[in-house]
Formats: sequence, C-alpha cells, structure tokens
Amino acid sequence: MMESTLIQLTDTKKFIQNIDRFQNSDVSKTYKHVALSGPSCSGKSTLLFKDENSIIKRLPHVYSFSVSGTTRPMRGAEIHGKDYFFFQDREAFAKHRYLETNDYAGNNKLYGTLESEVARIAIEEQKCCGFDVDINGGLRLKQIFDYRLLFIFLWVPIEVLEKRFYRRRTETGETVNQINQRLDTAIIEQERVKVGDVVPDIKLHYDDTMLPEQAVRNILPLLQYSNAY
Repeated sequence: MMESTLIQLTDTKKFIQNIDRFQNSDVSKTYKHVALSGPSCSGKSTLLFKDENSIIKRLPHVYSFSVSGTTRPMRGAEIHGKDYFFFQDREAFAKHRYLETNDYAGNNKLYGTLESEVARIAIEEQKCCGFDVDINGGLRLKQIFDYRLLFIFLWVPIEVLEKRFYRRRTETGETVNQINQRLDTAIIEQERVKVGDVVPDIKLHYDDTMLPEQAVRNILPLLQYSNAY
C-alpha cells in the first residue's frame, strides 16, 4: 500500500453523502455499483467492458467504467483515459484524490480509484460505476459503498491463470520471475477468500470453459436491489 502521506485520500463518508444527495436517477435507485475483483488475468475487464456481451455493453444506460489511475507503463493498444490514466511517476499519481490505492503484486506500480471518475459517473452522468480492481480494492470499495455495491470475486484455477500469463507475455514482456510473482499473489488472494478473510458478495467460478456471455448472464440479475444473492 502506498504511504498515506504521499496521496490524497477521499473523505469517503462525506463523499458518499454527496453522491446520495445528488444521484436521484431511476438507475441509481434500481441498480448497484459493481466491483469486479480477482487476480491479474482473471477476466475482470473482459466481463466488465471489453467483451461484446460485457456488463457495460449490455447495460450502457446504467453503467460506466471507472477508469483507474496507475504508474505502470502503457501496454500495446491501451489508451490514456480509456483503459487507465497513466501517470509518469508517484509524484504525478499523488496529485489526485483517491477512494483507494494499492501497489499490486509488489511490482512497485501503483493503482487507484479516482474520486473524480466516481463523481463523473455517479453525479454528472447519473449512472452506476463499474470498477475493475484487485481484491484489496474490491474490499475497500465494499466498505465505502456498503449495500450500494455488488462485490464480485472471479475465481479462476491457478493452472488457467498460468496459461493466460504466458499467452499475455508477448504484450507485457514479463519475466518468468514476474509471472511467478503474479501466481503467488493469485494463490494468496484465493486463499483469503477461501478462509473468509475476504468475503465478496459473489464468488464466481470463471475458467476457460465458461464464455463471457454466460458469466455476465449470471451476474446481471444480481445487480438490481430487488434481487437477493
């Protein structure tokens, strides 16, 4: 976790009160915000916004993607402001205010949920936020939004993650040691869920036998307040 003295953390209680005060659309009264969490390569962005049958593409009038800030380098065809807000260093990152921040997998690259993005979506657009975050980010957002957010953890077999990491290696340029570090992090995250250290609203088993369309179909009914899980 980044040193709190180096970043501006949102006064979350006041921030949520402001959202509740200004967000008066039928959408916000019907649907919850959603946070998709899981290890790297678990399929969070695929299910949230990338696949043609993703949550946001199925419900564009309801959800917008909350673009996170990061200090990691841009990859492949990624676009600044669409995939992430890419900041050159910690100092540039720290100029913004965040609901939560994290140094994922100990790679010395920061990620954070920008207050400005949540305000844009919830207040300006009058929509619900779709978050793509790691397990710590999902836990923190659940603590902040409480019943207003559906926290989903994507459970992917480790052997499947390993194959995905190596397939993605041409894009990331990661070394074997870096991949092993990601695998170690994934094992720890899954163990935290298994033993109840982290309790998501939904633990969704999502491997290569399940199409994105099937996974999203399972998620959609749970996004509404009227449907219990």
